[in-house]
Amino acid sequence: MIAIDPGPTHSGWVEMSDGQPIAHGHWENGQLRAMLAGEARDRVELVGCEWVSHFGKPAGRDLFETALWTGRFVERWSGPTVLVTRQTIKAHVCGDAAANGSHVRQALIDRFGGNQRYRGVKCSTCKGRGKTGLGKSRRDCPVWEIEPGPVAGFVDHHWSALAVAVTVLDRGVTCGVLIQGGLPW
Repeated sequence: MIAIDPGPTHSGWVEMSDGQPIAHGHWENGQLRAMLAGEARDRVELVGCEWVSHFGKPAGRDLFETALWTGRFVERWSGPTVLVTRQTIKAHVCGDAAANGSHVRQALIDRFGGNQRYRGVKCSTCKGRGKTGLGKSRRDCPVWEIEPGPVAGFVDHHWSALAVAVTVLDRGVTCGVLIQGGLPW
């Protein structure tokens, strides 16, 4: 599946396979839309996308442009798409709809191996250089004591897209609005 955190000009996305993130990015919306129409069709069966919902605050231009891009992604994909609200995502990932972004991020880090697996731990002997010793005694050394995990390199919108993916994969397509084969109108 591909999960998307839409934005007004750029969107974060994560591709999942067997419950693990295998690719991620933060692309210009037109580029992501083209991927959904092209290469993703052969390997992806479902798209999950965060859906704009009412927050009780005045809505600005960015919110409406984000909603427009969500529709464009759904239209271009034309396969099954699940739209999930942020409140549903926070409630699932953190157990509390009042959680904030840092709570969601930490819950995802914990789920995918904890802080050491998120960042990785460099070898204390070679300090991550891969070699230790001098002259003839120089030898290869492991660069990592603990290899970085599947969420290494995630920033900002990647976390939100991963939260969408985790929610849809754990709760199934009933966690949001399921759209089969493009827009229903």
